Amino acid sequence: MRLIKRFFILLVLLAVAGGAGYLAVWDIKSPMRTIVEDVPDDRFDN
Repeated sequence: MRLIKRFFILLVLLAVAGGAGYLAVWDIKSPMRTIVEDVPDDRFDN
């Protein structure tokens, strides 16, 4: 029973750490976004 409790505490801590890491980097622009923005839009006009 103690092992299960310890496992769930570890799982919660990992989830909190993952969420904090995601919130720290979610607004950083990805390299793919700049590549997509550099493609001229006129080639899509029909």
